[in-house]
Parts: sequence; C-alpha cells; structure tokens
Amino acid sequence: MLPALPGELLWEVVYGANSVTLEVTAPGLTGDYNGNGVVDAADYVVWRKGLGTTYTQDHYNVWRANFGQTADRGSLTNGTVPEPATSGMFLVGLLVMPVHRRAVTS
Repeated sequence: MLPALPGELLWEVVYGANSVTLEVTAPGLTGDYNGNGVVDAADYVVWRKGLGTTYTQDHYNVWRANFGQTADRGSLTNGTVPEPATSGMFLVGLLVMPVHRRAVTS
C-alpha cells in the first residue's frame, strides 16, 4: 500500500514498453498535457516539444492510451450545440432572401 499524499495529489502508474514508473500527479485528465480538458493532437504537440526534458516516451504511451478522452465539465458537454457552419448558412440565407425577392419583382 502506498502512503497517502497531501492535498489532492494522486499516485499514477505509467506503463512503458520496458518500464513501469510511479508518478505523483495533480488531479486532471491523464494525457492532457496542455490542460484543456481534452486528450487530443494538441497534447501530442506539447509532449513532442517537451520530449527529453519534461516528458518521456512513457508519457506518449499515456497520451495514446487516453486519446479522445474528455473531462466532465458539467452540462455544457452534455448538451447539443449547433455547428457554426449551420448558423452561418442560416444567417446568409436570411440576408439573401430579401435581395432575391426584390430582384424577381423588379
């Protein structure tokens, strides 16, 4: 059994191809290296830039294993949000409709 950590710190086991590392981490989404609540390609870029200094190959394995995961951010992630392109097309349609009507009646 591992000793208790102060505050909200957590023990994290990172499995590499030839190693197992025990790390102390702050709560959050594992593999989310830029802290935006999503494990995505942007985290890969952060990992790649920090490889050899901040991050190791084992961190890549953590990122890959958690790719696509998102942090629960309450009701905003559970709701439906219209696509920006759809809203834009609707607004363009509203603007073009009066111009088209005038051209036909003239």
